[in-house]
Amino acid sequence: GGLDISETAVNQARQKGFCCEVADIMDPQFPEFPEFAEKAGVVLLMDVLEHLVDPGLALRQIRSKLLNPSGVAFITVPIYHSLSERFTRWTRNRTRLQQAQEHDPTHIHAFTPRTFPGLLGHAGFQVVSSRRLFYPLPRAIPRKVRSLMSAYLPQRCKGRFLRVVTMARPERLERSAFRTGI
Repeated sequence: GGLDISETAVNQARQKGFCCEVADIMDPQFPEFPEFAEKAGVVLLMDVLEHLVDPGLALRQIRSKLLNPSGVAFITVPIYHSLSERFTRWTRNRTRLQQAQEHDPTHIHAFTPRTFPGLLGHAGFQVVSSRRLFYPLPRAIPRKVRSLMSAYLPQRCKGRFLRVVTMARPERLERSAFRTGI
């Protein structure tokens, strides 16, 4: 099953035969959906969290109400972290958020490769894998040089987007259980 805040998107998915519901993950009273027989094994959040007022709340809701305990979440967020993106920020005297809002005015967060895993951790997730995606190099650079730069630049110099695969962290066992041998 699927969930979306947009009734139009849900109707389009239903027309294609998918089981979907209109719901707002940001609603603190986010409901359980009995029509979905079980919790999801996979949740996709593709370029969503940067638009939400409280992405931590959304992640906690997903973890507790949508994702089964062994499920995974595939998440992409823009990070604007390639060399060319950083150079652009520097030459235009912009912050990362200003740069993100120039790209899409509905962005209200600008995550970094360092802060995003912390957000996931606070929401009860652990990172399984992380990869930077799409790092444009200026067209003024000759093609062969761009290819070499792309191959040899360290990961920290690359990336407009961050793709993260996460799992819910296992619940902590009571310390007393370890002491008593239960």
